[in-house]
Amino acid sequence: MSHTESNSWFSDQLVHIQKGMYAYILTLLPWPEEASDVLQQTNLVLWRDAARFQPGTNFRAWAYRVAYFQVLAQRRKVQRDHLRFDDALIKDLAANMDREAVYAEEEVFALRDCMKLLPENDRELICWRYDAGVSVKVMAADLNQSPNAVAVKLHRVRQKLLDCVQQRVSERDLR
Repeated sequence: MSHTESNSWFSDQLVHIQKGMYAYILTLLPWPEEASDVLQQTNLVLWRDAARFQPGTNFRAWAYRVAYFQVLAQRRKVQRDHLRFDDALIKDLAANMDREAVYAEEEVFALRDCMKLLPENDRELICWRYDAGVSVKVMAADLNQSPNAVAVKLHRVRQKLLDCVQQRVSERDLR
């Protein structure tokens, strides 16, 4: 892989995990502003140490580990604060968030697969409601149906998706 391709891949990976990494950091620090600062510092460290990343290994795990150490560094800087989590709690929260992030990622993949399995009209209804943000009232008017009928249909489709996602995640857990 060329240097340019490598940088592009690295950048894509980093952008892809920003929201999750911010949420992870926010669980370990009490203030959103502090978490934002640590996220930025983590991004700087990741870019600085990009050459140390081993291709073929888990990028997210590596980045989250760097974030974990940046959280610890931030904690050392602000020890004068009264609201502090002890190191054991931080370690437990970090381990739990690692598991939760993996689980959430599996759910997203399962949801994508399950969306593909829906009949086209159900998939369009879900996309119309959630991707486009169209209200149930507007959807009902456009479909010449009552808002209650549209809400019931959306509920049924969401329940199908939930059942499908749960089944796929539990199948992965059995592997």
